[in-house]
Amino acid sequence: HIDPTGLLIFILTALFAPFAIGWAKPVPINARYFKNPARDMAITSFAGPLTNFMLAIVFALLMLLVAGVPFLREAAASTPALWQVLEAGIWINILLAWFNLLPIPPMDGSHILYSVLPRGIGNSYVKIGRYGMLIVIVLLATGMLWEVLGPLLLESTNIIIKIFNLPPLWQWTLFQ
Repeated sequence: HIDPTGLLIFILTALFAPFAIGWAKPVPINARYFKNPARDMAITSFAGPLTNFMLAIVFALLMLLVAGVPFLREAAASTPALWQVLEAGIWINILLAWFNLLPIPPMDGSHILYSVLPRGIGNSYVKIGRYGMLIVIVLLATGMLWEVLGPLLLESTNIIIKIFNLPPLWQWTLFQ
């Protein structure tokens, strides 16, 4: 689903801006096949963020495996990059899940919100979609996006840390 423009913008902002942003082509969905289009679109839209949350859990389980198997633990101790990849897998997937759940068109969260809004309000809400990416860029550039996503990311990560008895964030090699 690589979008050449989105990839180019990602590379340029990653190299020259205080933030990075990019995008991919959206997955084509034909709502005509849905029995209940609003509900089914919301369920479909939640699949991506749910997958990200599940991947974060998989990375947490891999951290447990590495910590519990002696030769893997020794390999991780001698190669900090292994721990950093596992930590980043948790962190990035949680961040992507919450980012995609933002109720700003065209993000997945906007489809979920649309499904619960009354039809008239929902139709008006969808019209801001043409400004959605601009809204996201402004929020990102002003730091306001982090004000929303930061607490969600930290709390979600701390929940995974507690559930799987992982080291606290301040001990993660990713942040040292």
